[in-house]
Amino acid sequence: MRKRHVTFPQDIVDLIEEAFQEDPELPFRFPSLVKPLERKYKRELSRELEQARAQASEQARAQNEIKVRQETLLRQMRHRFRDVPPGVVSRVESTAEGPMLDTWFERILDAHSLQEMGFDESG
Repeated sequence: MRKRHVTFPQDIVDLIEEAFQEDPELPFRFPSLVKPLERKYKRELSRELEQARAQASEQARAQNEIKVRQETLLRQMRHRFRDVPPGVVSRVESTAEGPMLDTWFERILDAHSLQEMGFDESG
């Protein structure tokens, strides 16, 4: 006797899923009903995983961009002013807001001192 593969319409799958939620023992009594649900969940999980990966990748890219900007600004400050106090370094390294970094990038073009950029000795 050959086994047949049965595909259930989505509305039937949804009803079965609801029944399984109400009676946790039901899948063990009707294992052939479980396969369509497994396929459905695998697809949904796969989509969710892909979205999570994309979001994590975007967050990592954004964090890396901020880090590169911080390092570039500190390199420019060291080149222009030579000695950059640890407090200023800490302040730049802890600033993750793009607009503030943009402001400092603009100020370094004309500033003759860290004070003119808006820093004091402590940062």
